[in-house]
Amino acid sequence: VLREVGTSLLLIGDAQGLLMRADLRQPKNLVRYRQAGTGAIRDVSVAPTSDVLAVVGLDQFCRIYNSNDHLRPRCRGFLKQHLSCITMPHDAAPETPPSPAKQPPHTPISDDSASSASSA
Repeated sequence: VLREVGTSLLLIGDAQGLLMRADLRQPKNLVRYRQAGTGAIRDVSVAPTSDVLAVVGLDQFCRIYNSNDHLRPRCRGFLKQHLSCITMPHDAAPETPPSPAKQPPHTPISDDSASSASSA
C-alpha cells in the first residue's frame, strides 16, 4: 500500500505488517511505525485536515496514529470483519455534545386526579 501525504511524504505498508513513512526530501530517512500489525496492511488513510492516519490490516485491527508520533497508536480496535479499505472524512471536525433538551416542569399528580382517573 502506498499513500501520498502532502507533497513530500509517502506512507508505505507491506505484506508483513510494517508501516513506514518516507520523506522524499531525505530519501535515507525512513520512519517505522511500531505496532502497525501482524498481518498484511490492506489500506492506509490520512485525514486531510489533521495529522491523523488510520491503518487496517489482515489481523482485523484498525489502528489510529498521530502522524508525528510513530511509537504507538493513539487507539486501536478489533474488527469483526476483514476490511480491505478505510476512509477518513474530509470534514473531520470535532463533535460537540448536544445540549440537553429543555423539559417541562414536573407536576405531581394529586390524590384527587388519581382517584378520578381510576374510577373512569
